[in-house]
Amino acid sequence: MKRPSPEKIEQFRKELYEGIDAGTIDIPEASKLMRKILGMSRQTYAAKILRGVSFQTLQAVETRQGNSTLKIGKPFGLKVRFVHNVDDE
Repeated sequence: MKRPSPEKIEQFRKELYEGIDAGTIDIPEASKLMRKILGMSRQTYAAKILRGVSFQTLQAVETRQGNSTLKIGKPFGLKVRFVHNVDDE
């Protein structure tokens, strides 16, 4: 996967942060978008960025096939999600 242009990166970042802030983007979609921003395949992203997370685990999360720990709040109507921390920008 080729790294996108600076303009596309900015567009993808905006989409990511707005989706997180609005609660409309979940962890699988956020992960895909973060990889897109970096121009990385799942395998490269898992190895270089998520050290310790296997390609298979990342694939399972992104395809909604795995990581049941993300479903721990489901009985209470809760879900795990990212929070945009504007203090870190």
